[in-house]
Amino acid sequence: MDENNPELKKDPDDTSIEEYQLGELQKELEETTGALDSNFIEDFSNSLSEDESALAYQDLKKFLALYEEKKKAYIEEKLLPLQQKGEELSHSINTKKTNKQIRSDEEAFLIEHPDANLDVLQAFMDNDMTKAEEKALREAKSVKEGLGLVYNFWKQRGQVPKEKDLPKKLDASHAVDEEDSLALDVSLPANRR
Repeated sequence: MDENNPELKKDPDDTSIEEYQLGELQKELEETTGALDSNFIEDFSNSLSEDESALAYQDLKKFLALYEEKKKAYIEEKLLPLQQKGEELSHSINTKKTNKQIRSDEEAFLIEHPDANLDVLQAFMDNDMTKAEEKALREAKSVKEGLGLVYNFWKQRGQVPKEKDLPKKLDASHAVDEEDSLALDVSLPANRR
């Protein structure tokens, strides 16, 4: 495995690709918006049936309503997908930046408190915090500050890490009733006696 390979060190929260795509999309959106009226007029005039063309002379209100209806549909067809893609990219960028900031705050917190265990603090937050502590946590300005509060609350309560409950030593034999032993397939190594 090559440790200098940039693919192996790729940051999962890198936003450079999405930011580039968003910039290109915004340019395309501006171009599309700028050309929208001239392109629509050409498309509209080419798509009119004889009856629809006659409306321009017979009933101007109906013709203008038809024009506005088709223009709205044209705008939705041309601009809506670009706008939706832009919103998706913006959301992705914001999510990645938030995740990166959270990870950075967690790392900074762990450097300051090397004895802290984020899983233990999470369990404490989920199960043992008082309403006043939860309120103080909601008012924290950053993840690092919030983790510091939770850590202090946890230490004030005298919480100490518990040793994990380890499984009891297992015997290699299976506990089987005599009645069930007849049903065992003795061709399997685990079922042989």
